[in-house]
Formats: sequence, C-alpha cells, structure tokens
Amino acid sequence: MKISYVSLRKKLKERAKEKLKNKEEIKNKKNKSNRWRDIYANIKQVPKGSYILLIFMIMLLAITTKLNLSTLNKSKEEDYKIYRAEEIIEEKTTPATTDNIIIYQEASSSIFDINEDIKAVETTSNNTESAKKSTKEKYIYTHQYVRPVKGKTIKEYSMDKVIYSATLDMWRVHDGVDIASDEGTDVVAVEKGIVERVYEDAFYGTSVIIDHQNGIKTVYRNLQKENSLKQDKVIVKGEVIGKVGNTGIGEIKDESHIHFEVIQNGEIVDPRVIGIN
Repeated sequence: MKISYVSLRKKLKERAKEKLKNKEEIKNKKNKSNRWRDIYANIKQVPKGSYILLIFMIMLLAITTKLNLSTLNKSKEEDYKIYRAEEIIEEKTTPATTDNIIIYQEASSSIFDINEDIKAVETTSNNTESAKKSTKEKYIYTHQYVRPVKGKTIKEYSMDKVIYSATLDMWRVHDGVDIASDEGTDVVAVEKGIVERVYEDAFYGTSVIIDHQNGIKTVYRNLQKENSLKQDKVIVKGEVIGKVGNTGIGEIKDESHIHFEVIQNGEIVDPRVIGIN
C-alpha cells in the first residue's frame, strides 16, 4: 500500500494540532487549579484583624437596622401622642352643647312611654286671647345615654385625621370609639330601642345595631359570637346585649375592648353627639 507524501504530511499536521490542543487543555486545567490555590493562599495571607473588622461591621449593621426599626415605631407612637394632645385641647376648647336632648313633634310615633322621661313644654302666643290657652306643642326627651361598658377609651373617633392601627401597622381613620374592658364583660344598651340587626362583620366581628327610634342608632362590635339577642327585640336602657369578645380581627392586636359607633340620620357620627367619648 502506497502513501503519498501529501497525505502523510496532512496526517502529521492533524496529529500536531491534536497534541497542541491537548496541551492547551491541560494548561487551562492547571491554571484553574492554580487560581483557586492562589485565592486560598491570599485568604490565608489576610491579617486576622481584617476578619475582626468584618465581623464588627456585620454586627454594626445589625444593630443599626434594629435601632432604625425601633426609632420608626417610636416615631409612630409620638405622632399618635401629638394627635391625642391636639384632640384633648380641642375638647377643652369646645363649648358644651345640648345634643343629648331630642325634640319630637309627635311623641306617639316613638316606642318610648310618653309618661316616662318626658317634659311637656308649654308655649304661649303674643295674642292676648290665645295667651289664656296653653298648648303642649313639643315633647322633650332628655336622654341620659350610658356607656356600653365601664372602661377607658383607648382609641377615639377620628374621621378627619388618621390614627395608628397596631393590627394593620398603618395609619387610618377610625369610625367609632374603642372602650377597653376585660373579655367576657357585659355590654349594655346605651338607651332603649329596638334591635335592628345581629350579624358577623368581616372586619369588626360579632356586631349588634340598635335603633333608638329618634334618628339615632348605636352599633356594638367585637362582641362574643355566642349571642342570643334576636332582631326586633325591644331593649331597655342598661339591658345586657352581649359580652366583650375578640371576634374583630381588624383590631385583634389592641387590648380587649368593644368598638362602639353612633349613626345619626343614616351617617356615622362622633359618639360625643350622645355624650359618649
């Protein structure tokens, strides 16, 4: 078998190329190995003081982060205290009103007994003939609304300013007052009326609405779920309508309390309208 000079030369070149390629691969592997060896050697050469400095910087970062979070929480609390101080000043400078007195043109339209808690107001005319006759034109019911539970107010009504919610970790308006009381404490009706609704609210938990038949409705929230109160039941002032619970997930991080609201002519208003703050 004869092999031409050209073919032999071609094969020798291919073998030379393969050998060169293998040498480069071996060299690259050695370089990678040497690179990691160099890195390890460099790390070993780093002074021990540098490690101490690195650990110190990590600890300093952790402490700084914790202090920043603590400062943020204190800032929120301070803002709330400033807000409360402003509200107290406003209360002291607000003149007393007679909002607790409800006037009726026709007392017979109310569920209340005309002979109870009613003062007849006699009016006279400038006319001498009619002055001899006095007529009872209006009946004035002097309601003395009682607190639904005995306890301090831990969060006030605030629809024009936001206050901090610990549960939601945000600033928001508050449409009622939160009155602190131990779980299981009796909750009473602030005035006589008719039970309009007993239901479960997704945010405030077990709730009761009482219609006082004078444009005023009161709402009691965060009650215990076990409640035998029925719709359309006639309630007298001070009658137990439930117990303080923890069903209101929207305020679950606050101390035990009830959330109390007042509705006047279909709109939620400040409970101070009926003397409760």
